[in-house]
Amino acid sequence: NDEDQLYLDFGQSDFGSRTICPTCNMLYVHGLEEDEINHAKICKDYALGVPFLGWKNERVVFCVGNRNPKNNQVKIVQIRPNDPLQHRKK
Repeated sequence: NDEDQLYLDFGQSDFGSRTICPTCNMLYVHGLEEDEINHAKICKDYALGVPFLGWKNERVVFCVGNRNPKNNQVKIVQIRPNDPLQHRKK
């Protein structure tokens, strides 16, 4: 009992067309709600970066801006294989 996804094509010029986003380079299909939602999330994450509040013993390799954790800042944090699992999964 296979389920097939059906689409109604009413002549939209962009229906079913594949697009590569110039911001995040994701390939997605116009008119496919799931693709549109996933693309919006990925593109936002790509543009804004990964949300990261920091850890108590983090290794900051590079930081732009104030090191006050309450301020928005851009930083690169080093993760090592022997770090806790929750750090490596981030």
